[in-house]
Amino acid sequence: PPLRTFFLQGIPHPVTDDCALWLGVFLEEYTTLESIIEKARVEGYEVRGLKQEMMVAMIKESGKSTPPSLGERLGTVR
Repeated sequence: PPLRTFFLQGIPHPVTDDCALWLGVFLEEYTTLESIIEKARVEGYEVRGLKQEMMVAMIKESGKSTPPSLGERLGTVR
């Protein structure tokens, strides 16, 4: 809720421990589940294992209205 975005983290590389994929770190970057899944595809990754009830729960959670964060109110987060 603070960033109002979907986020996705890939599996860490076994040697470097760098994440293979890291999306959704900016305010309202991916406002729909579809948009972040599509971005993962563009990057060469496929999201698997999402069941319908999981998707419904995430979409329902994302529909909740949240007030601007303190950083937004102070103008430090855009």
